[in-house]
Amino acid sequence: PDKQTNDDTAPITPLKTTETNPETDGDPGQAFLAWLHDGLKQNRFETNSTNARIHCVREGLLLVSPGIFKDFDRENWQRVQKRFQKLKVHRKTAQGTNIHAYQVVGKRSKSRINGILIEEPEQLFEGVLLPEPNPHLALGQTGTSKMD
Repeated sequence: PDKQTNDDTAPITPLKTTETNPETDGDPGQAFLAWLHDGLKQNRFETNSTNARIHCVREGLLLVSPGIFKDFDRENWQRVQKRFQKLKVHRKTAQGTNIHAYQVVGKRSKSRINGILIEEPEQLFEGVLLPEPNPHLALGQTGTSKMD
């Protein structure tokens, strides 16, 4: 009897995403999204601090790139990021690129971080309570850098 219950269960995953689709099983973008959702829900990620890979901003949730993808999979981060972008849960820049530039304004200095922006993260990540937007970050002028 115990073996029958194990035969019918799905493989163990860190999180059940909002939709289960057999075509996306094993997709690194979906796996990253599930990992991100689970980590946000469990408060495992540093958020809105100097070294954080995730920042709440007025426009949504900023995933520092490539750092957050390297945290997920150091060797295959580029593939993971591309597959994540194919999910189209992020907002592109006015120039049509995927990476947004944010100005970091500190007490004595200014710098810039780049990342992927998820608008309305509370809809994408059900059950996740996010902190207030980081007051030190402001959406910068995208497209002015040759880094993209």
